[in-house]
Amino acid sequence: MLSAGPGAGSLLASAAAWSTLAADYNSIAEELTAVLGAVQSEIWMGPSAEAYVAANGPYLAWLRRAEAQATSTAAALQTAAGAYASALAAMPTMAELAANHAAHAVLVGTNFFGVNTIPIALNEANYARMWAQAAAVMTTYEATADASVTSVPQLEAAPPMLKVEPAMLKTLDSADSAPETAPEAPQWFTDFAKWLEGFVPQAPYPDSSQYPLYVELQEFFNKIGYTGIPDPLADFFAGLQNGSNLLPPIGVPGSWLGWTGNPLSYLNPATLAYIFSVPLDPVSYIVFTSKVIIDDLIAVLYTALFNPQALGVVIPLVMVEIIGSTIGNTIQLLNYTITQTALLPVLLPALAATTALAPVGVVGGLGVGALAHHATTEAVVPPPSPAPPSAGLTMAQPSPSAPAPAPAPTPAPPPTPTPT
Repeated sequence: MLSAGPGAGSLLASAAAWSTLAADYNSIAEELTAVLGAVQSEIWMGPSAEAYVAANGPYLAWLRRAEAQATSTAAALQTAAGAYASALAAMPTMAELAANHAAHAVLVGTNFFGVNTIPIALNEANYARMWAQAAAVMTTYEATADASVTSVPQLEAAPPMLKVEPAMLKTLDSADSAPETAPEAPQWFTDFAKWLEGFVPQAPYPDSSQYPLYVELQEFFNKIGYTGIPDPLADFFAGLQNGSNLLPPIGVPGSWLGWTGNPLSYLNPATLAYIFSVPLDPVSYIVFTSKVIIDDLIAVLYTALFNPQALGVVIPLVMVEIIGSTIGNTIQLLNYTITQTALLPVLLPALAATTALAPVGVVGGLGVGALAHHATTEAVVPPPSPAPPSAGLTMAQPSPSAPAPAPAPTPAPPPTPTPT
């Protein structure tokens, strides 16, 4: 029942709050417009003024859209409140229903010999009318309220404030006509992108915690005070990382170019430590490099089809990511080749030669060198001990080619003379 709910008070309060918010947006937009006009005409001159206006232009446009959306929301809530009031006025009241039930009970109780048949029928018809009226009123109210709520636009987040360099003015001017957020990719393009990515199998990324050199290199960078190269475009890339209409949306390859498209990001200490300490086997090298190239080609294709105004930004970022990741992967592959393949045949003979003269106890603790020693040295057989002088007896001598060292034989006792 409509009469049992909280009423239209909450709707009217929300409408008033949205109206106040719309007025605040309008006030801020008017103030910012005045500031931008003063900057262009009086305070600043030249490229600095143009850069400031270009940086604040998207935010001013967002304020105007937010004002319009807040005004529309307030109007929708007021419409829903009006529909509630109209429905409540047209709805049969609880008093009418109670009176109908009481009259019906009296008529039925005094219906001797059917004298109240016609009044009972009229009473029941009136009850049916009230039900039909209530159903029609509720249907109309629900349709009006649902239409008002669904027509309320969703307010997007405010765009980031960018520090615009003079060299970037042309790119930003061309992007002014683009939508505030990159358009969503249609389903066929998403399926096509997944099909292309399916040509490259998934491979796990190496775990840097298994390589102590990774931590040692980071500690070395900290000791020498290296924290990376100062980035003059840090604010620009930070704006891309917070979401921008210049990059593909989340879910489409290339949305991460705000991080990987910055050439100086490959020179920070953590990235350098990872590249020079964590090896990459040939299969993983092919997989990772191919995946980067395929994803970047998908990003360029998406931008060319659905957001061509941003090609001037996406293509340079894609080239930076492909070149930077390929160089890093190649260094990791060389690390793997040197440590796992190339030096092994050279190290084994060297270790064997080094450990050839070492005692057995020492050689046993040399790991690979010990194995090389046992694999390349021959068993040394001690020379046989000379036999004691004897005219009639000779002693068997150990074979000089015995496969293992043999202990020296015990000298035989001299023969006992036999009496003649």
